[in-house]
Amino acid sequence: MRPRAAPRRLTINATMMPRFRLLAVAVLVGVALMAGAAQPVVAQGGDSTLARVQRLVNAGNRSGARQLADSLLAAATEGTSEYAEALFARAYASSSAAEAERDYLRVSVEYPLSARAEDATMMVAQLKLARGDRIGARRNFERLVREHPTGGVAGKAAFWAGRLAVEDGDLGRGCASLAEARSRVSAEDVEQLNQIEYYLQRCTPSALAGAAARAKEESTAVAMPGRGGRDVQRPSAPGAGGVEGRDAGRAAPRDGVAPGAARPATEYSVQVAAFPKQRDAEALAAVLKQRGYDVRVWGEKAPFRVRVGRYATREAAVAAQGRMKASRVNGIVVEAEKK
Repeated sequence: MRPRAAPRRLTINATMMPRFRLLAVAVLVGVALMAGAAQPVVAQGGDSTLARVQRLVNAGNRSGARQLADSLLAAATEGTSEYAEALFARAYASSSAAEAERDYLRVSVEYPLSARAEDATMMVAQLKLARGDRIGARRNFERLVREHPTGGVAGKAAFWAGRLAVEDGDLGRGCASLAEARSRVSAEDVEQLNQIEYYLQRCTPSALAGAAARAKEESTAVAMPGRGGRDVQRPSAPGAGGVEGRDAGRAAPRDGVAPGAARPATEYSVQVAAFPKQRDAEALAAVLKQRGYDVRVWGEKAPFRVRVGRYATREAAVAAQGRMKASRVNGIVVEAEKK
């Protein structure tokens, strides 16, 4: 049996890039919506927020769509399903891929129980992939499968997670994801099944054994003997806890507000995660607190958000986010809740 040929690639020259990027955003949004994974939240008059914005975009009135989404967002209460719907609509109306990704990410992380969370996570993954962030895309595809296993796009997400892992040499996880994708995809989706089978050709026993051996060598290289025969992971760099960690107090005020100064009307935090169960949020907060972070759990009902710090400006929060990322703590910048 001859191996299947790889899907043909599209070649794009430099003059086509600006137009192609905007088109790619629109196409990717359409793909996620056509997946039909979640029913929209219905607005007043039986017409969903997203449907109204979508009609304006399809009619070529993107600025009007953005104005509508902004007005609905201003009228909605943060923390509600209406707010999540308006955020998703604003992302759809955006002409900037970066702004769209930011709003989709907020829906995915801050509103994991909303009807739009699954589609938003898929969009974040696709937009990251479109701009070349393969690691970020793969993490979001894997997260989608993990958090929305019964959703309508879990099979496609498993395929993309597996494909990226296999292409990056992580055959163990890649082949497992591809096998899961094959079990989820309908037998009628011949094109998707053909793509899955093409990448599964690399999952031979000898290839998997070689990948496992390399992974073992790499894990041994980054570990050193510890007490009691255990392996202790080496710190990634001196002061790996970051400026936000145990040594932060000696460097500068954590939140960018000098002692005794009046606090600004709007403050910002770095949100690390949001959980449907409070005990999970508290567990993560306890771990971060041990590392020296100024962490708290916010929310009286699900989702329970894990947030770090209070910063006087968005710029200060973004800087803190960067330092946290260097210490392998990922998060997004959000407006902090009022004290």
